Amino acid sequence: MTVPSFRSLLLCWIVLMSMTIILLTVGDPTDSTRLSLLSIALLLAVALVKARQILWVFLDLRHSTPMWKATFMAFIGTILAVVMGCAGLAAAMAHGG
Repeated sequence: MTVPSFRSLLLCWIVLMSMTIILLTVGDPTDSTRLSLLSIALLLAVALVKARQILWVFLDLRHSTPMWKATFMAFIGTILAVVMGCAGLAAAMAHGG
């Protein structure tokens, strides 16, 4: 396992903090109203980018085999798809559908 350089760790951290600001802006934790499905999809897309950055840089998955990369991304994608499906179901139920 290779140790990431300080520069790559710093760049990754900057990307992660930028994504956190986007998450806080879109999914305002001080607002009590429901998020739209589009907002939820954006939040989940940002979460996917953050998860990929953490896996690739901090857990050094970028140097692993394609099978490991695909497995981790499929696992994360499945979790996010289930969350999006639950949000869609909740929205449909809230509107009487």
